[in-house]
Parts: sequence; structure tokens; C-alpha cells
Amino acid sequence: MTKDTDAWRDPIVEEVRRIRDEIARECGYDIDSICEYLRSQRDKQALWGFKTRVPDSTPALDEPEKLSHKSGTK
Repeated sequence: MTKDTDAWRDPIVEEVRRIRDEIARECGYDIDSICEYLRSQRDKQALWGFKTRVPDSTPALDEPEKLSHKSGTK
């Protein structure tokens, strides 16, 4: 009998995790190297015509009045 975690497997998730592990291994599991690698990939995509989306700014957590999901209470 298989474990519950083996019953459901997503091939896309497995591929993403495999690629993530390959990148980490190639970068020596060094976070600075991983970030530099990812930035270089982003820059290559920009050369190919892909645009990087810049996330909207989010208000600081210490300014709850600026949060859009805030209920009408103060």
C-alpha cells in the first residue's frame, strides 16, 4: 500500500522542483549565486523581448489604513 503523499503526484510540480534543485546544485547552494543566476536569466529574457512585470507596491503593515482588503472598521 502507498502512502497518502504518493497517491497524488503532479508532474509539473515535480519538474519545477527538479529544475530548482539543479539550479541550486549548479550554484553551490549559495543564495547569492542563485539570485545572480536568476537575474541573469531575467536579463536574457528581456533581450528576447519578454517583459518583466514589476509588482505593484504594497503598503507597509504598520499602515493598515492603506490596505485595500481592510473592512470598514477603524
